[in-house]
Amino acid sequence: MKKGKLLPNVFISWSGDRSRYIAACLREWLPNVVQSIRPWFSDDDIGRGARWYSEVSKQLEQSNCGILCVTPENQHSPWLLFEAGALAKRLDKAKVCPFLFDLSSTDMTGPLTTFQAAVSNEQETLKLVGTVNASLFADGLPADQLKRSFTKWWPDLQAKLQHVPAVDSIPIQRRSDRDILEEVLSTVRGLANEVPESRKDVLSVWSLHSQPVFGDQQVQAFAGAVLDELTGAPEDANAEEWAPSETFLSDPMEGLWASRWKMDPGDDEWYFGRAAVRCCGPYWVITYYDEFSPYIICARRFGTTLTGRYVNLGHPSDSTPWVGLIVSDKRIDGMWWHGRWDFRR
Repeated sequence: MKKGKLLPNVFISWSGDRSRYIAACLREWLPNVVQSIRPWFSDDDIGRGARWYSEVSKQLEQSNCGILCVTPENQHSPWLLFEAGALAKRLDKAKVCPFLFDLSSTDMTGPLTTFQAAVSNEQETLKLVGTVNASLFADGLPADQLKRSFTKWWPDLQAKLQHVPAVDSIPIQRRSDRDILEEVLSTVRGLANEVPESRKDVLSVWSLHSQPVFGDQQVQAFAGAVLDELTGAPEDANAEEWAPSETFLSDPMEGLWASRWKMDPGDDEWYFGRAAVRCCGPYWVITYYDEFSPYIICARRFGTTLTGRYVNLGHPSDSTPWVGLIVSDKRIDGMWWHGRWDFRR
């Protein structure tokens, strides 16, 4: 009988040339240490769009463990953070391990610090392999056999890591968040001189709460990943009439809306609230509140799509990209980083 193809069980995440080189080394090296390890990583980038998201989702569903190849220049990469978040949602955090190159655990900042990282030396790489081996359950090696196999193969990986490409000699000049924010606020204030008095309240909200949301790489990455899922089809869950009738208004888009969100696409538990939409040309401000906290979504309209970011006004650090599809003047299908966030009236 012809055997089917074995599915990958270890997901390797990367971003940037050096990280990609390390990921390729691990993909080749790990099965030498533990033969039942079947690594997967996207060596062709899969376009980093909708097809990328679909392929990543498929691989995540069959992965027991995740490795993030982290270098000093990529630890805040939107792609790496997106895949780290997806791994953390799919797997126990103990099974998601940043593999650090030219970087120590104390040098790390941002979301990846919530994971137990391994530096790319012999001792901590052994711990990483132990984590991967444990995730294989019955397919893993006994501890003594794992140690012998690792000791045999470690010099191979060590030699390859000595040839990781160098960082470009000309440093990349990155603008600070403050510089970007000041530019956004300057633009908003300039727009205020060009709009009717009745719409300046919208721009004042931007002045108080806006972040660099439109060019934000996280926002663009999230939009490219999920927009294909918002088709406006009749079978979409937001097609049903769930909004109370008192939210209906004559204005085509502005006004009061019913809104609901949930944490996981497969979860049936929705959280309901009320929202108000205000528009100034392509710029939208959506205020939302429920029993937990008030939120604001700052978004820009491109045709029938909205791309932006929400901010929890009670806890401003609670913020992720949000993407919406305007299906009609009574329906906006939306997604935030961890699930759905829809609007109806």
